[in-house]
Parts: sequence; C-alpha cells; structure tokens
Amino acid sequence: MSATLQAVRDRCRFPRSGPVTCAVSGGADSLALLVLACDAGLDVTAVHVDHGLRPGSGAEADVVADAARRFGAAFRAERTQVPPGGDLEARARAARRDLLGPGALYGHTADDQAETILLALLRGSGLDGVAAMQPEHHPLLGLRR
Repeated sequence: MSATLQAVRDRCRFPRSGPVTCAVSGGADSLALLVLACDAGLDVTAVHVDHGLRPGSGAEADVVADAARRFGAAFRAERTQVPPGGDLEARARAARRDLLGPGALYGHTADDQAETILLALLRGSGLDGVAAMQPEHHPLLGLRR
C-alpha cells in the first residue's frame, strides 16, 4: 500500500472487522468510501440506490458495479420510490436509509459535516440538530474533500 493511501486511511474510522454495507452513488466521495473500506480488509457490499429521479440515473449503477468488481466488493443495485411531499432531498435520503438499514456506511466528509452543521444553525436548530452525522456511519468524516 502506498504511503499516501495509508495516511488517508489512517484518518478514517472503519469498523475493525465484519461485513459492511457501503452506500455508493458513483460520486467521488462514495467511491472513495468503497476503495478505502476494501483496502481496510472489510467484507464490503457496495449498494447503489436509484431513486429514479433523473433520466439515465440507472446507468450510475454500472459505474458502481464496475468499481465494486475492481476492488473485490460484492454489489447490489436497488430501486426505491421517493414518497410525495416537500423537501425532495430529505425524502430521498429517508427512502435510501430505510432501504440500506441502520448499519450502512456513507461517504460524507468533514466538508459535508460542516455544511450540515452550518445549515442547522441557520435554521435555528438546537443541539440535537447540530449533532449531525455520527462517525460510526460516516468513516470519512476525518477527511476533507
């Protein structure tokens, strides 16, 4: 392993062992999560969730499937419907989390965490709202984009 990859992985908080489910959209952060989790020696299943919200969104699963194959992870593609209502992003996130279950890992970074906290403060959230992402489900929080 290169010294650079080791230095990056040292800033991540992955489980010590066991099977893990990684939410992988095909974007840079979630692909980094996949690569680093595989490099950490975990039994990884990469799961791509297609909400069907954009034309061609199903093709993103092919990118994730290829990456999973290259790095030795299992792959699963899922489709979910986003329930009607306000705040599309929040509804899509809830649908994805319901599908992936409580132990899934996500590729959010320190930059995402800072954005979440800032938005919560601007909305006037209390301490619970500012607590944001928990490291046990977001192992890349020690990294900046």
